Amino acid sequence: MQIGIRLATARKANALTQQQVADQLHLTRQTVSNWENERSYPDVASLIDLSNLYGLSLDILLKEDNKMTEKVRSDAMALKQARAMFWASWVIDVALAVLLILSAFNTAGFELGSGATALTICVLLANFGVLFPARKNFRRLQGHDEQTQRHDQLMYLLRIGVVGAIVVVLLGLVLLKHMSPMMMVGAAVGVTVGLIVAVIVGRRTWLR
Repeated sequence: MQIGIRLATARKANALTQQQVADQLHLTRQTVSNWENERSYPDVASLIDLSNLYGLSLDILLKEDNKMTEKVRSDAMALKQARAMFWASWVIDVALAVLLILSAFNTAGFELGSGATALTICVLLANFGVLFPARKNFRRLQGHDEQTQRHDQLMYLLRIGVVGAIVVVLLGLVLLKHMSPMMMVGAAVGVTVGLIVAVIVGRRTWLR
């Protein structure tokens, strides 16, 4: 017996409709239907939720279903990699932001020249672009439904916008020390373009 049949049988044995299961697991009814018809497979987190809801062990749900077993293993490894990428990106951004702050306040040993400042800005903005797909993949592998992912992604974009505004102010302080007015205009244009690119990348990732 394949997992789709097991899920449908367990749901009916518990006198639940697909919509009721979807509501309890914060999913869409179509997602539950796809699992039962094996058009897609539940992730590890959803399997655990289904196991608890139906009162079945994971061993029973996965018994003799090689495809599902392989997917569980693959998802577990992908989740580990996505978590590492997500947090590594965050650590890099925080470190760069701290470096810029220290430079802005003339902290001994952390002063940045115009070239180093520009390079730091570019790396920071590029890494913001990496954070969006990394976070989306991380949340998906954690078992979050698409609708929940969209809401979380919107809130994440808003937080990034606030952080970005703070970073721009700090960068302005750094630029005032090292650049001529013409260079500052060019840098401001570059930062603006970089932020626009980061937002576009985030929106495209969010809307997928």
